[in-house]
Amino acid sequence: MFEEKAKNIEDQRDLILPEEMCVLMKDFLDAKVAEKLAKDQIKTIAAKIQAKMKEKEVAMCGQYNVKWTKIVSYRFDTKSFEKDRPKEYEAYVKPSLSRRFSVQMEDE
Repeated sequence: MFEEKAKNIEDQRDLILPEEMCVLMKDFLDAKVAEKLAKDQIKTIAAKIQAKMKEKEVAMCGQYNVKWTKIVSYRFDTKSFEKDRPKEYEAYVKPSLSRRFSVQMEDE
């Protein structure tokens, strides 16, 4: 499988990186797992604190202060605007180019 990819490399935007880069890729994937675990832990802890706070916006415990305030934000509803006014939508919409970075381990 690897050999097939290597054969077609000139025809594609692919690149074979040096073997030492595999360590960085493993470190990246390990860090992503740790990040997810940390985010899940943060959500769980926040939910426990919020459950005790109920509707209160400020709480104190020893040296810690917690604020859980309500925030109103206004967002433009692009889907409705596109549906209701397609010509105006087309006049103002413009393409945006970005690149998504991901690392995956292939099945062996």
